[in-house]
Amino acid sequence: LGLLGVADLLVVPTMTNGDGSEPTAPTLVVVLTVVLGLASIAAAVGLVKGATWARPTGLVTRVLDALATIPALFVGLPTVELVGGLVVAVLSIVCAYMLFKLAPARPAATA
Repeated sequence: LGLLGVADLLVVPTMTNGDGSEPTAPTLVVVLTVVLGLASIAAAVGLVKGATWARPTGLVTRVLDALATIPALFVGLPTVELVGGLVVAVLSIVCAYMLFKLAPARPAATA
């Protein structure tokens, strides 16, 4: 989860021309990528600490990240960027599945 968040942040410089002028991706996409990356890293830290908010946050960030890749399939990105995006999307789906299905069992409530 944390590594996928870092991957989101590492791709941000490729979304601009490098000098801050004229982003090659829409501003909303750049902002969403940064927010999802930071939230994923925060969720990973929260999971390590056992925070109750961390699992749903991680799940939502990974699902949104995977869904955000869908429009990229139709805008004519270079092959390397497209493959990289698809790899991160698949890993995001796997991570979301693990957060959803493989969560530790809750202890039985005692009355």
